[in-house]
Amino acid sequence: MMLWLAFSVIAVAATVMVCFPLWRARIPTAIDVSNIVMDVPNTNQPLYSIEKISKATQFLWLLGLPLCLLGVYWVTQEVAPVQRWIALQTQMNPLMDQLVAGKPIDHQQLSALKTDDLVMVLQHRLQQKNAAAPAWLLLGRIYESLNDGDQAESAYRKAETQSLNEWEPGLNLLLFKLKRNQGRLDASDTFLIQRLLKKFPTTRRLLAFYAMTAYQNAQYSAALNVWQQLLRATDPKNTSAIALLTRSIGFAQQKMQAQ
Repeated sequence: MMLWLAFSVIAVAATVMVCFPLWRARIPTAIDVSNIVMDVPNTNQPLYSIEKISKATQFLWLLGLPLCLLGVYWVTQEVAPVQRWIALQTQMNPLMDQLVAGKPIDHQQLSALKTDDLVMVLQHRLQQKNAAAPAWLLLGRIYESLNDGDQAESAYRKAETQSLNEWEPGLNLLLFKLKRNQGRLDASDTFLIQRLLKKFPTTRRLLAFYAMTAYQNAQYSAALNVWQQLLRATDPKNTSAIALLTRSIGFAQQKMQAQ
């Protein structure tokens, strides 16, 4: 929109700059040559002549017409994108309103949208309003699918800061950073998982993530304690979960014995 306005101003300015000198240089039908002849010392030649004014007028026309056409071309080139942007907003605004407000959305309708269009409109809405975490999570997943790690991490981090009473955005950020950094977490990540566990101490996915990262960082005792805690809280009918936890506990015990 701003680019369209800039081109419009340029076109109008070019038209004024060209047309005003043309208007000033108009030659009347009947002209008194004596009025434009000026005596110069040591010469009888006039300073200006009708022929020179005519040539100047022709030059201005030749210079001004391409500029005017160029300005019109710029404006017409900007009209189509502006119209498309307005149509996109009209089409996607109801869906964006629900998403930004953190309400359930129609995922089938969402999947039908083009990725570039979704990113463009979603970014615009997120800049305007204090959006809920799901909107930032969606933007992060889109950027992750596009292999834009910096933008994805920024969106995931924004989602985490917008979700004081939820643990999913924080865990999502940690999983992304773990994947991006090839299994390594920094001090800020460790602080985040500790903060999440302090607020949500019985959340199994958080506990499992903490145990996994503790084991990878040779903190076998901490990992063992968490896996044993999860095993005690697991439904006896969930045999696959029991088998996985039992195997993890065995690995931790072997590592501790080898130390």
